[in-house]
Amino acid sequence: MRRTLLLVALATVILGSVALANGSCCTTCATNVPCCYTAYWVGEEVHFKLVIPFSLFCCCCCDGSKTLITGWHVEDMQGNVIYQETLPQPQDPCCYEMVWKQVDSQGNQVAAGFYKIVVETTTGNYSNYVKIVEKNCCCCFFGLWSRPCGASLCHPYVKLFHCPSCCVSCWPCCCGITIYIGPSDP
Repeated sequence: MRRTLLLVALATVILGSVALANGSCCTTCATNVPCCYTAYWVGEEVHFKLVIPFSLFCCCCCDGSKTLITGWHVEDMQGNVIYQETLPQPQDPCCYEMVWKQVDSQGNQVAAGFYKIVVETTTGNYSNYVKIVEKNCCCCFFGLWSRPCGASLCHPYVKLFHCPSCCVSCWPCCCGITIYIGPSDP
């Protein structure tokens, strides 16, 4: 009985890990809207970092090269680069956080809509999507709705998150509620 229970638990963990690893794919749907994204209010800083996971369930053969961040850029949904940063020295992803202030290369606030954040590294590019939403300036507005991309257990991914102390509000009573829809935190 215990052996059966242990085998069922082990199979559940393995199958769940494989499902999460394969569920991290984030592509663009037919309507030119990403299938997964993290929502931000207009003017709210977009914080993100590159996560290099380590998992016992991966069958990855490492070639010995270390992934270093060389820069990052933001694209609109047509693939045009609207903002770009190149780092003078490659950075280790474990201790490097990036921030996009929702501006284009001229420093102008970008319009509400969907954008792709691409982190450039020595081993390839990794991306995730954001949705910028206009804020209704009243005390009775709904929170942000996000559909975060799943996190891979084996492959690097871009983790998007909100600054915990940054609240973009129009009125003192407006801070809103952020609601995540999906299998994982952003």
